[in-house]
Amino acid sequence: MENFRIHIICQKPEICSLIKKSLTRLGLNVSCSESEGIFEQQYMNNDIKIDCMILDKKLSDSVADRMNAKNKDISFIYLPSLDIEKNEINTDDGKISEPLKISELSNVIQNILSHKRV
Repeated sequence: MENFRIHIICQKPEICSLIKKSLTRLGLNVSCSESEGIFEQQYMNNDIKIDCMILDKKLSDSVADRMNAKNKDISFIYLPSLDIEKNEINTDDGKISEPLKISELSNVIQNILSHKRV
């Protein structure tokens, strides 16, 4: 699982830190950005592969659209996700409800991992 890269864009650093800490314990490679602008500076103009993005549902779809164009195999998870239409970017997308449960997020990521291994 170490080669499976997850990036989180969340405007709340405490949530990002909690998710990162929990997923790192599972052996996943996790990085965070607090805004779309910071993410674009760090990742959009280089060849770092991201397998799964966890996004704050309040962010615009532009980052997801550009990442999907750059990497067709990327999966998206929206937090907290009650908006079904946003989750139709990729069939592996996660639908996490409010309030956020790390165990639910972990299960969605395990599901994404199992589909990518097939």
